[in-house]
Amino acid sequence: MRRPPQSSITAFLSLAAFAMLLLAPGAASTQTIPTAIVWRDISPGKWQWLEDYVFASATYRVGCPRDRKCRVGAGMFFGGQPRGSERDFSGDTEVRVIGFGALHVKVLDGTTPARVGFYRQSQVLIPIYPAPGL
Repeated sequence: MRRPPQSSITAFLSLAAFAMLLLAPGAASTQTIPTAIVWRDISPGKWQWLEDYVFASATYRVGCPRDRKCRVGAGMFFGGQPRGSERDFSGDTEVRVIGFGALHVKVLDGTTPARVGFYRQSQVLIPIYPAPGL
């Protein structure tokens, strides 16, 4: 039996999360949450974990020094890299995630660690309904 490519699985899970939003528009609401910035020293050249997530959708703000080049990745981490979206940036960037996975970051230049910060700007929770008759 042939397994579908990882990108197909990620697309299916993202579509499933989006379908939940369409089926229950009143149950899923966007929450803006004030959170503190989490800082991590990231060594260059390898992906490093920032945070796991399980949301219908969420928006993160990720920042690295303006004089350094970083890459942020979201989605399931498999085979040594994130299997969702990836984006190169310097300074700060906004990352939107759907479904479940993890946020990872990699410093692309230099030989010294870079201080990377991130926080979650908003989130849409996955609606969970009680069993019928409760």
